[in-house]
Amino acid sequence: MKYFLVGIFVVGCCLQVSGQAICSMSLSDLPAIHGIKLGASREDLNLTFASTSNNAGAAATPKPDLSNLEEIWTGFYHDRLASVEFDYDRTTEWKTVRQFAEHLERRLKLPMDSWVFVGDTEAMMECRDFKAAISSVRNTLSITDSLAKAAAQQEAHRQNEPSRKRIY
Repeated sequence: MKYFLVGIFVVGCCLQVSGQAICSMSLSDLPAIHGIKLGASREDLNLTFASTSNNAGAAATPKPDLSNLEEIWTGFYHDRLASVEFDYDRTTEWKTVRQFAEHLERRLKLPMDSWVFVGDTEAMMECRDFKAAISSVRNTLSITDSLAKAAAQQEAHRQNEPSRKRIY
């Protein structure tokens, strides 16, 4: 009986996942988000945010829209932006994660039917070369370059391998 229930659970999970539409978007399809685009160089990102100060040299760079944001967290791989998390303030509270996903569908063209909803507060999506995650509790949007993350993990794994090992 236990194996029967486990089998039903596995089949049910597979059916639920297979019902999700596959996200065919790639990073190149994503517009800039608050003036930030994954893959941007560290230098370009610094120039973008220098334009928010009174730096005369940055006058030619358009100012990013930072309204309703508390913080922005970034991760780089080989001096290219590989991940970003936007933490929105409490005035930008979405009542449900579905409402948040609908907003992102309108703003970023992230397909609503590609989100995998985890309860009422979290959702994630896997596209061709990036992953996105949202939380309506923490008011966050995270986007990660999947290829850069995989390359960084491989590089870290290779660095942990000893350069010399005993084979006999």
